[in-house]
Amino acid sequence: MSKKPIQEGILKRVVMGMFDSIVKGKQARAKKQLANDPELKRLYGELDKTADRIQTHLKRMKKKGRTAQDAYNDVMKKYG
Repeated sequence: MSKKPIQEGILKRVVMGMFDSIVKGKQARAKKQLANDPELKRLYGELDKTADRIQTHLKRMKKKGRTAQDAYNDVMKKYG
């Protein structure tokens, strides 16, 4: 066995690869169900749109130098 220490990046890639393969399997099953269930198909489409909007919003916040923590703090100041 090698005496080189396991680097964090290698371990992270292995773990992320395992999770990605699990997610892809679940997505494949969900797509099969979409063909049979129009309501599920509609909800899955909304999920994709919402995820895209969240990513866009987070990118805009990052460009402005504002973090999610800043947004949370603002909401807490206003309502709580």
